[in-house]
Amino acid sequence: MRTIIEKETLFYISFDFDRKITSAAKKLPNAEYNTKYKRWEVSIKHHEQVFNFGQNFGFDLPDGKSKRNVFSVPVELPELTQNIDLLLKPYAYQEPAIAYGIEKGSCINGDAPGCGKTMEALATVIALGLFPCLIIPPANLKDNWEEEVALWTDKHKALILTNSTKHTWPVFNQMGMYDIFIVNYESLKKYFVVRLNKDRRNWTVKDVVFHPNIKNFKSVIVDESHRIKDPSTIQSKLVYGICTQPTVEFVNALSGTPIINKPIDLLPQLAITNNLRHFGTIKNFREMCADNERWPEINSILRANCYFRREKKDVLTDLPDLTRQKIFCSITNQSEYDAAMADLETYLRDWKQASNSQIAKSMKGKVMVQIGVLKNISARGKIYDACQYIDDVLESGEKIVVFIYLHEVADELKIRYPKALFYTGTQTDKEKAKAKHDFQKCTVCDKKFERHEGSDHEFAPSEHQLMFISYKSGGVGITLTAASICAHLELPWTAADVEQDESREHRNSQKNAVQSAFFIGRNTIDEQHYQAILDKREMSSACTGAIDDAEETTYNSIINLLNHGKNTI
Repeated sequence: MRTIIEKETLFYISFDFDRKITSAAKKLPNAEYNTKYKRWEVSIKHHEQVFNFGQNFGFDLPDGKSKRNVFSVPVELPELTQNIDLLLKPYAYQEPAIAYGIEKGSCINGDAPGCGKTMEALATVIALGLFPCLIIPPANLKDNWEEEVALWTDKHKALILTNSTKHTWPVFNQMGMYDIFIVNYESLKKYFVVRLNKDRRNWTVKDVVFHPNIKNFKSVIVDESHRIKDPSTIQSKLVYGICTQPTVEFVNALSGTPIINKPIDLLPQLAITNNLRHFGTIKNFREMCADNERWPEINSILRANCYFRREKKDVLTDLPDLTRQKIFCSITNQSEYDAAMADLETYLRDWKQASNSQIAKSMKGKVMVQIGVLKNISARGKIYDACQYIDDVLESGEKIVVFIYLHEVADELKIRYPKALFYTGTQTDKEKAKAKHDFQKCTVCDKKFERHEGSDHEFAPSEHQLMFISYKSGGVGITLTAASICAHLELPWTAADVEQDESREHRNSQKNAVQSAFFIGRNTIDEQHYQAILDKREMSSACTGAIDDAEETTYNSIINLLNHGKNTI
């Protein structure tokens, strides 16, 4: 007997033992084997894969669906045949994503986090030649987009709009200085709206008087587009108004989690990309979203017309084994930081002018203390932006390990994430061991991820997605390969610490490419600190292939960068 039963949130898959079917069942997304009831269990969100599996092996499917294929075969992404003028060559799996945007036009790129949606979107706009281009990202990703543009092209320049360029950016564009402009969601009204003709609580897009400069844009990239899932918000209305301007020829919505709560979350994203038309009317789309029997139909229409997604496992052979990403943050305690920075500048001036070597050595100790103070202030000021990043990762269903240093930072994070696991010096060895096990364990057999080879079922991740680790307590000696994303809220003192931290995930038993993120306080000592770590890594690796772990040399590098870099004292 081969049956698939649908129960609320799960499919129950039962069959008499067959080696070939068992092998196929193991490959179903996040499939778990229930040893008590001797059945495989898969989330209903993977209905397409389950039904295709069932049809391939002659299962009796819910509601007689075995008699008809309710899913269209996912459309293969097209081959990229156009040469695109880029500084770097895309990975092979990224080329079809670029070709899809060129062929289909405005669409939703749903590639899983870490697959490189940023590059795919930029390359598509460059291939189409649709400039000026407006990029709308979350506030903490503006600098990342600016850096990505510089990484991939020298023919196009990006400008983050600020108060000083609020009225002059169109002139810069006309002069050929910039053709890519970056504005975060919260600032759209500030830069592009003249006025609202109705009370704020009742206005619609029709009531918005946009500045004429909005008609300059020919393309728009909307990053983390799930942030406009509620069409009633100001941000959603303004994004829609901008993307539907008659001059805009191409809109690319990017989100690894386009559906956060329910299918209706897609409505604004389909609207800004002009793809609601594939569903007839808004009313019809709403009715389809409300009827879970029609969700496969939504899936089919999306994939055939305006949406694609690849999981990490689908493109892993093309992904680098470890990628690093800087995430710039605007600190929330800038005035406190500025006051402390002024004090450091005094110390540095005194130190540089000291003639007696003993005095200079004493001053150096004070400077090192002041650097620690600045790092402390920056760390506390980055928490808000860091939490936004963490929330996005958690919403995508991924696990993440975040490295921290200060007790006060840990205390704040415990309040924000009461269910998170912690591995710090304030815990007993027993508590730390339990936290590590709970993060790594399989919910089916309780075995750790790294000891799961040879099991008769796929690894089923525990419900614990988030773990905070202090550098000193968890930077070495433990394995956390159930996660493939790590983040550094505070920067460690040495390049060796960075390598050790990343090695908690990037080690034997890891199945996915590892993404390592560094939260950098904009216009803070973090920038010099991060550069000092890069310099030490590059120098040490070039000389010996090893990473220098001398904290003293990192201090010296930071001081030198402060004295001779852009923050010259």
